[in-house]
Amino acid sequence: MLDRKFIVENAELVKQNCVNRGVGVDVGRFVELDNQRKAKQTEVEELNRQANEVSKSIGKAKDQAERDERKQQGQTLRQRKQDAQVELDALAAELDVLHRMIPNLSHPDSPIERVHFFPLGGIPATTDFTAAAVARPQRARA
Repeated sequence: MLDRKFIVENAELVKQNCVNRGVGVDVGRFVELDNQRKAKQTEVEELNRQANEVSKSIGKAKDQAERDERKQQGQTLRQRKQDAQVELDALAAELDVLHRMIPNLSHPDSPIERVHFFPLGGIPATTDFTAAAVARPQRARA
């Protein structure tokens, strides 16, 4: 399985590899989702940091009204963090599905052969009709 960072940094190479291997994966969508995931992760961490700051400041409040206000502010931040976490989890799940569909890179010396099958089965039609590609090994007779 290819590393997420490698896929993002080498999207064109990965796209071409998917085409060569006959795998229909939307690498552009993967890159887009990864960027959204990073932004959402940052948002979740920032909301959590703010909520922690508010929680620490509750004890330093001078009167009950100020404490109640900070508690309410903390609850609001925690709820926003929880909502953002749900969105982050959904992005991560979709990203994981796409990530699992992306094949490893083929060796540069590997031949590129695209095999297409008829819809109802049957004989495969290939784009490589060289003698080596169509030769079938003969079984040895005993």
